[in-house]
This record gives sequence, structure tokens and C-alpha cells, in this order.
Amino acid sequence: MKKKSFKSKLTNINCSFKKMKKYINHIKAYNLKTIFYFLIANKTKSFIFLKKIFLNCVNNANNNGIFFKNLYLNYLYVCKGKKIKKLNPRAKGKCDIINVSYINLYICLCYNGQ
Repeated sequence: MKKKSFKSKLTNINCSFKKMKKYINHIKAYNLKTIFYFLIANKTKSFIFLKKIFLNCVNNANNNGIFFKNLYLNYLYVCKGKKIKKLNPRAKGKCDIINVSYINLYICLCYNGQ
């Protein structure tokens, strides 16, 4: 059986790029079981998005008949998305400018057939 891959992506996440990159670099070194323990234990905004994308990819694999223990992490990375400038009106015709930046998450889980 040839190598199967299950990909998933989340786009336009309103989250810090630096924090997410730090968490991803920390997570990459472990196997999937340990990664899920990290994701369940932490309740921060970044980990909620990571858990969402991991569960999406694992469920795609389960729908194709491949179990969780046979999967491994091929790649997981984050990149900067779009930036939006919001204007918040103030008194006397002035306004506050709020810059909002978004990120995109990409993941690929692989299965190597026995």
C-alpha cells in the first residue's frame, strides 16, 4: 500500500503569529499522542485552533479507515494572512486606527502502509 496523506487548513484566524509559531515549533518534536495531550491540557486561544485542525485531519483519516495510531505528522506550519485596517470613530471628527492581522494554519498527517 502506498503512502497516504491527509491535509487540512484553517484560514483567517485572528491570533498572534509569533505565539502560534512558538507553539508549533514546540509541538513538532513529539508524536501525535503527546501532541493531543498538549492540546487538551492547554485552553489558550492558539491551542484551541490547533486542536480544531488536528481533529479535522484525524477524522478525515478515520473516515478512510485508517486509525490514529498509524498516523504521523508530516508537516505543520503557519503563515501570515491578510491584514485589515479598522477605523473606530471618536469625538470631534477623529478616529482610532486598529490594525488586525490574520494567520493561516496548514497540516499534513501521513500513513505509510505496512
